[in-house]
Formats: sequence, structure tokens, C-alpha cells
Amino acid sequence: DAPGANGPLTLSGPVPLPERILHTGDQISAPQATDKTVTPVADDLDFDDIILVFPPESGLKPLYVMYRSPRNMPGTVSGKGQNVGNNWMGGASTGDGAPVPSQIADKLRGKTFGSFDSFRRAFWKAVADDSALSKQFSEADINQMKAGRAPTADFLESVGKRVKIELHHEKEISQGGAVMDVDNIKALTPKNHIETHKGK
Repeated sequence: DAPGANGPLTLSGPVPLPERILHTGDQISAPQATDKTVTPVADDLDFDDIILVFPPESGLKPLYVMYRSPRNMPGTVSGKGQNVGNNWMGGASTGDGAPVPSQIADKLRGKTFGSFDSFRRAFWKAVADDSALSKQFSEADINQMKAGRAPTADFLESVGKRVKIELHHEKEISQGGAVMDVDNIKALTPKNHIETHKGK
């Protein structure tokens, strides 16, 4: 027979608890202090892909969509740069960073590059080829720049594996900042670059 077929179903109450409950485990103590870990902020942390999920009744499968970053698209160099003195990289560790020198802007303006990485390589090669600027760097840094790589930042301005001078977009690319406008680009040490992004 089904429950309750021969009269009302009776339920018993909860099982009574013992009068005294004994704690049988170890003493529990709350942590006194928490550790904080600071992770360096990546330049232009953007989402460049999504998964579109359609309503089940549509019958459509989820669709993976990847956006192409403006950094990876062709662009033409614009901007005038600024006149810099005999300690151009001195500004990389403070404030807004070191501006793109006008002579480098003149050399690159109007040229088209397939990506920002291509522009960056040409930028450092142009710095290495400029006699006034290259004399501000060590021989090792000049060789790095001739190969299209950034010079090394001072040890105290490095952060972990980030040891090279970095190019920073003042108006972030994700906010519509021009990728290859030299007036939107500054050279920063890794430490200053991280601090700059913390302030945003």
C-alpha cells in the first residue's frame, strides 16, 4: 500500500540530542594576519575573445569569436615627438615617462607597419642609429637596439623578469588611443609602467 493509504501518516520528530555536546577536535584559531600579494599590472589588459551562447530553443551552437587587437593590425606612424636633451632615458623612471624624440618621429612618420611589434623594432633600431641618442646608452644596449630590442632598464627600475624599457600608450588602446601615434607613446621603466597603470 502507498504511505498514508490506511490512515494518516505519522512522522516522528527529530532525534533528540545529548544533553551535553563535547568538542572532540583540535582547537580552532582564526588567522591573525593575511598576506597581500601585489601582481604587476599588464599593459592594456583587454579581452580579445568571447563565446556567444544562444538560447537553447534557437538550436544554434555556441560560437567562439576572437577580436583582432589593434596592436596586431597594420598602421601608419603619425605625430611629431618632442625635443629631448642629453638624458632622454632619465625621464623613463618618473612621471609620464620619456617622450618619443622628434628626430625619431621624423624618421618613422608616414611609414606603415604590420603591427605594433614591427613598429617597436623599427623604433629601437632608429634610436640605435641616431648618434645623439645612442651615445646615451651602453654598447650592450646599442647592440640590443640594433637588433630591434629595447635597452635594459636600471636594476632598481626592473620588476621580476621585466627588465627592459617599455613603450606605453598614454591613452590606452582599449580606450581608443592611437597605436602608432608617437605623441601617444612614452618610454617607461617597468617599475614606472606598473605604477602608471596602478594610478588609472
